[in-house]
Amino acid sequence: MNNEKLELLKIIGPTYYYRSVDNIIYMDSPKEQQVPIELDHMKSSYLYLKELSIQENRPLKVLVDFSKVRRISKETRDYMRGAEAKSFAPYIQGTALITNSQLSKMLGNFVLGTLKGDEETRLFTNEEKAIEWLKQL
Repeated sequence: MNNEKLELLKIIGPTYYYRSVDNIIYMDSPKEQQVPIELDHMKSSYLYLKELSIQENRPLKVLVDFSKVRRISKETRDYMRGAEAKSFAPYIQGTALITNSQLSKMLGNFVLGTLKGDEETRLFTNEEKAIEWLKQL
């Protein structure tokens, strides 16, 4: 997504949170970083998305550039399977994960399996298709 057309909302750890003109929340990290997902970052992210959803009085559509993710800590994986993480599902209408490498695809598939049955989550290799999917939700 072209960052010039995005409104920067917040920065939490390595993640930048933007809003697009289509009201999609776009999560990205600077290109030079290869991002591990740690527990404190995941919890902060969920809390921020919940706060934003409540503020906007609607569940969010989220686009995540997952291509830079290189590791998800065990604590984070365990947390994502648990009740606390699943309690955030009402605040997120759909999540599209963008990936372009085998490793991020593997990690993305883990996330899909973890969230199964909660909010809509899909893995894409094409950003335009991911945005189209989010818009139709």
